[in-house]
Amino acid sequence: MGKFGKKFVGVRLCQYRSCKFLPNGHLSILLGPFLTMPTSGFFCESPLDWHGANYTFGTVTVLSFLLFMLACSDDEDIDITQIPGSSGAEPDFLSRKASRARLPSASGKPTIPFREIFLTPSLWGIMLIAFADTLSYHIFLFYGPIFINKTLGFSIVETGILSATPYLFIIMLNTGARAFMDVCPSISAGHKIKHFTSLSEMLAAICFFSLASPYQTDPVASHFLLMLAVTFITMALIGITSTSSIIAQQYNHIVTTALAAQDPFTGILLPLLVGVVAPHYSPNEWKNLFFVIGAFLTAANIVFMVITSVKTAKWTEMQRQ
Repeated sequence: MGKFGKKFVGVRLCQYRSCKFLPNGHLSILLGPFLTMPTSGFFCESPLDWHGANYTFGTVTVLSFLLFMLACSDDEDIDITQIPGSSGAEPDFLSRKASRARLPSASGKPTIPFREIFLTPSLWGIMLIAFADTLSYHIFLFYGPIFINKTLGFSIVETGILSATPYLFIIMLNTGARAFMDVCPSISAGHKIKHFTSLSEMLAAICFFSLASPYQTDPVASHFLLMLAVTFITMALIGITSTSSIIAQQYNHIVTTALAAQDPFTGILLPLLVGVVAPHYSPNEWKNLFFVIGAFLTAANIVFMVITSVKTAKWTEMQRQ
């Protein structure tokens, strides 16, 4: 599970510092599961089996790595405001250089205010809602195909296709999310991002509560609700990472590292939770699990709205003496 955490930190740093494809960073991440899930389903039903899937994805991974090495530079002076397609509302807090606000220690080396960072209530609000978001997303990532195949009764090929549909919706809605961030110029970027994140989490929780309803028994409707839930969860991630960037500024890599550490922890906790709430994967057990996830999302969202203030933290403004 640790590889997902390291990938998260690396991708975020590349998006905000180096990669020329910054505006499409989220889309590139979503294309992976969107393409691999249906492809895996088709391979499973073909004579090539999993061997064909493994060789195909391994080859694509190597080619993607080579493309990454060729396409991305390590130029810290890149101004993302000049990248075609980047939003004019974001650069204010993303284009500041890290060297600008680090207080040198006695040895002359820059220091990081770890104590101030982890005593900031706003960042704990981000950590909590990010944990709820990650847990909810992993329910779909790890157990969604089981739910779709075993409980809803779809075939393996159909399961692969249906598991990929949320990512298609997310890709389509990404442009809409960016447009949402740019409307209402009278509202600050911080308030827009905070309410966008909260609204996405609230809608995801409503979807989970709907899945938990005893009156919800239609397989097509259940899949549609699950698809919407995953869509809103992933959209909230855009708001979470943007909130972190605004608050932590040049120290955002510290926060994203802490966020990435939640990924393997969720991978440990989730099987325990499913083992207790839905050990036999029965329809009623799934409903109980969806209710627990919806309640946790709601509680985390309330705490996030109460304690998180989306504005630059004071400890980012320390100047060299």
